[in-house]
Amino acid sequence: MRVVGGTAGGRPLKGPKASKGPIRPTSDKVREALFDLLRERVEGTKVLDLYAGTGALAIEALSRGARTADLVDRDREAQALIKDNLERTQLSATLHKATVERALSSLPADYDLILADPPYAELTIIALMPEMAGHLNPNGLLVLEHASRLAVPDDAPGLALWKRRRYGDTTLSLYQKT
Repeated sequence: MRVVGGTAGGRPLKGPKASKGPIRPTSDKVREALFDLLRERVEGTKVLDLYAGTGALAIEALSRGARTADLVDRDREAQALIKDNLERTQLSATLHKATVERALSSLPADYDLILADPPYAELTIIALMPEMAGHLNPNGLLVLEHASRLAVPDDAPGLALWKRRRYGDTTLSLYQKT
């Protein structure tokens, strides 16, 4: 696993110890495809990475010019991986050691880009979409990475589907704030 592009491009990232544990990092291929879709929509943005895992999504955004990033994960192994990967890439971000629900109740509502990569068995993500929309600036984007077998809506209160791309078992659903 590595940073795909930007100023930290090519730097290795540390992944979880167990392949069947709670942390499922976004593959380099899917991250590269995502940031190809986002292109110029990353530079200068304020990013929120929910279910951050290794921190790879926010780190990729920071490497590509995001202004700031907040990362949220409640898992202790994930928190250690995020800290290590930020050090490896010499990038800085704020880590929130909390559940996504708790973090959303206390974080500001001024993000340009929200990246959400919940565990594939986490079905509450769909119910959280309106709350995530409330944390986006006008013209903000929500990127939801989910299992391809999971049916996610094309629209939710405050959100409209912008693009959807499938990469094997992983699908990226990108929503524009309405």
